[in-house]
Amino acid sequence: MSGPRRRLAAVLVAFAVAGCGSTVPSTSPVSPSAVVTTAPSIAPSSGASAVPSIRPGELGKGVVAVTVSDRLRVRSKPVVSDDSIKYEPVLPLGTSLFVLDGPVVDSGYTWYKVAPVSFSELAGPGFGWVASADHDGTPWIAPAQGATADLAVAMSTTPRAAADPAAAKSAATSIDALGIDIHRALLADKSLDLGKRNTVFSPASIAIALAMARGGAKGTTATEMDKVLHASGWDSLASGLNSLDRILSSRNASWTDSEGAKQLTLKLANAPFAQRGWTIEPGYLDALGAAFGAGLRLVDYEGDPNKSRETINAWVKDRTAGRIPKLLSEDQITDITRLVLVNAIYLKAQWALPFDEDRTEPAPFTRLDGSKVNVPT
Repeated sequence: MSGPRRRLAAVLVAFAVAGCGSTVPSTSPVSPSAVVTTAPSIAPSSGASAVPSIRPGELGKGVVAVTVSDRLRVRSKPVVSDDSIKYEPVLPLGTSLFVLDGPVVDSGYTWYKVAPVSFSELAGPGFGWVASADHDGTPWIAPAQGATADLAVAMSTTPRAAADPAAAKSAATSIDALGIDIHRALLADKSLDLGKRNTVFSPASIAIALAMARGGAKGTTATEMDKVLHASGWDSLASGLNSLDRILSSRNASWTDSEGAKQLTLKLANAPFAQRGWTIEPGYLDALGAAFGAGLRLVDYEGDPNKSRETINAWVKDRTAGRIPKLLSEDQITDITRLVLVNAIYLKAQWALPFDEDRTEPAPFTRLDGSKVNVPT
């Protein structure tokens, strides 16, 4: 099949987990390594400080913000000085931020402490201080709009682990084995009748999504999940998937060769969406933070399942550049849903050997229902 040299693909996997129909009050205190941020319209979880009164459109503690500039850099301190470390690289335009503290005024800027949880390449502890605007008033961050602006987040401030190439290679081997297992299971399922059909899925997405749940598993459940994931335990699984994720994310680049401008954009986003009010073990938040640079997004399945579904769909649409505008249908999220694990992969790249358009012509393509349509081939 042929077409423009640029190809965009977005792959996403989601698992929904149902609860027993009632939530457990959040009574566990949040450890010093964990923080809970909440949108102004949501009551804070136990152990979190109260959210100040914030008018719509304002920045402040607990607000979900987004970068509106591609020049924003995270610093270790809210000041322009030699002892304020400038973390690398700069944040991409459209990066989601959760405001942990601020405002603080210094060096002619207004600063906010943020956790850029949707960006996995940031050096440093995974959080820091950003200036909200340039000296001339040009904004660098702004409150998020739409469904995702109402998200609450519980996350750890534990630094994300560094990448280990050997661990990444081991994780890739395990993911290959998982992919073969899944493919065999799909072919063996007579109800799917896939024997003569093309089958496409992403074992990496499935592995990462399951691993986000594995971080909170113990005993027999943990042992069984390790067997499925071809892992020898949480430490090796977390190290391998974290390293693979970070190494893949570092491949983004733009360059020019004899054929013109080239671009490679690969974004991996991981997010568990849990029921607000659940008891959250600080150790689980630490595991998610260290392994994936992720926290728990908190929504209210029990009180408003439709709004929760719309929030997840909006997050997915944003992470896949609009390629997956609606992941979940109304019947897939109910008031007994308690956890949805989401992994999104967005790829924009050119073919290494692009098709020759002069050798392309219409040819029939058979759909699943047996009908045919002509496509460039």
